[in-house]
Amino acid sequence: MEDNKYYVRIQEDKFGFVVDGIHEIDEVIDHAITQEEYDKFFELQSEGKQFRVKSTTTGETLFDLIEEYTPEPLPPAPSETELLKQRIELLENENADLLLDSVNKDIRLEQNENDIADLLLVVGGM
Repeated sequence: MEDNKYYVRIQEDKFGFVVDGIHEIDEVIDHAITQEEYDKFFELQSEGKQFRVKSTTTGETLFDLIEEYTPEPLPPAPSETELLKQRIELLENENADLLLDSVNKDIRLEQNENDIADLLLVVGGM
């Protein structure tokens, strides 16, 4: 049997590579692979291919343990116009809150002035 120097380490849904003599090899999570498999993986990865651990393994070779997949695309970033619309909406909401605060302060001020006038009438009537 050929001595393998490279291993693929699989832990749950993550994988990586370890090298005998550099890393401690764990027979439970480390699977021996050939130099050719190791080189092929990095060749394919350099072409932009992405890989994940297979949900069900089909053998013991590297490509029996992992598979190529296409990740879900990220949602597009908001356009500058959309960002400006969001900022305007935020500023309009803040402005409405400030206006409401101002109206509430005016009402309290008017109530205080009425209370003072009532007190002056009481004091003046004594």
